[in-house]
Amino acid sequence: MKSPAQAKNYFVNKLLLVAVVTLDYSAIGVVYTSILFLFVDSKHSFISIYNRHERFIILGLLFAITYAGQFLAAPVLGKFSDQWGRRKGLIITTSGTFCGIFLSGVAINAGSLALLFISRLITGLFAANLSIAQASFADISQNKSRTVHFNLLEIGIGAGSIIGPMLGSHLIDAKLVGWFSYSTPFYILSIVNLIIVILLMALFRETVSETQLQTYRFQRNMNQTRQENKLTWMIGINNIIQAFYMAEVRFLFLMWALFSIGFAFYIQFFNAFLRGSVNFSEVQIGHLYVVVGIMYAVLQITVVFPLVSSIRAERLIKPSLIVAAIFLLLLGLSRTEWQVYLFRLVYMLAIIIFMPCFNAVVANETTPANEGHVFGILASIYAFASIPISIIGSIVASYDIVMPLAISGIMMLVVWFFLALQYQPSYRNNTDRK
Repeated sequence: MKSPAQAKNYFVNKLLLVAVVTLDYSAIGVVYTSILFLFVDSKHSFISIYNRHERFIILGLLFAITYAGQFLAAPVLGKFSDQWGRRKGLIITTSGTFCGIFLSGVAINAGSLALLFISRLITGLFAANLSIAQASFADISQNKSRTVHFNLLEIGIGAGSIIGPMLGSHLIDAKLVGWFSYSTPFYILSIVNLIIVILLMALFRETVSETQLQTYRFQRNMNQTRQENKLTWMIGINNIIQAFYMAEVRFLFLMWALFSIGFAFYIQFFNAFLRGSVNFSEVQIGHLYVVVGIMYAVLQITVVFPLVSSIRAERLIKPSLIVAAIFLLLLGLSRTEWQVYLFRLVYMLAIIIFMPCFNAVVANETTPANEGHVFGILASIYAFASIPISIIGSIVASYDIVMPLAISGIMMLVVWFFLALQYQPSYRNNTDRK
């Protein structure tokens, strides 16, 4: 039973964690709109010297360098949060994210492609907000409430995925406000980011148990840190290797790798598809995300929360994924505005059910002391898969803008097939948490 003070701290923590994830995905959404439009449509001086194929390749390299940084650093920061605490980990990652976002705006203003690459690398190196937030929610969750808590993070992810493209498509339009430019969304987000850093420092309370922190502190003081707990830049590579040796979650890691390949194709090139295949303007894309945002809130309240509160996560991942795959393929075939709206909304509903359920299933298969490490592995797998997809997808998109969505839907069908064929939940971790 939590005391009133504990309950208040947990409530504030949850709000801050959702805010962090919302900011994180807003930044991603801005990148996949404003920077994408900068390269695809802009006559900006430092972009106009490249032809269409060269622009897509440079765009893919910008995406890839971000994921390369994430692959190297996210697992280190995830393990750091296990040993030193989630609070310190989040303050470090959000501070680094602030630097990366702000520098992106400066790079665009200065017309410096080199600085833009540096800013994207910095952003990637500190892109561990989600994995630390997931581990923090797992710290304070009981098994029966874990899916609901992960769904709170999904709300943050969904909100950010809507807010980011809205900002990225509207705040670049000088016709709306004279001083808007491709750098404006980055400056706005950097201000919000700085506020969140200050709130974390002032209000966030540690969620890792004091016993666990004392154990790691004792090991450090006695110079007895176990080899697998040491913080090195090889953790990302080791994570990929370890993923295939952790028998209890090996299959889920493999499914996540295949899903990540498909999801990376979608998330990186969906807005380019809207521009190139359906001829949406920046404003139309912004309007789409407004409608999606409203429906997202409605569906969370009327459909998602009741489902994840009453049905086990293991029973929801398969049907939600097959629906997501089918409607993503239909989305790639869309040629009219109403088709885009309909198929995008159904896909969104399915994916916001699948994501928190999959995270809950993974969390149920691990131990409290290992959660940051496990979610760090998930982040490593996603980042590792996204590096080549950023480059391959940009080349594919430069020739056929529909193909990334087709590949994404097919990969999700493959994951669903293997889950339906082979996955059976073990219900291994059924003990309640604090």
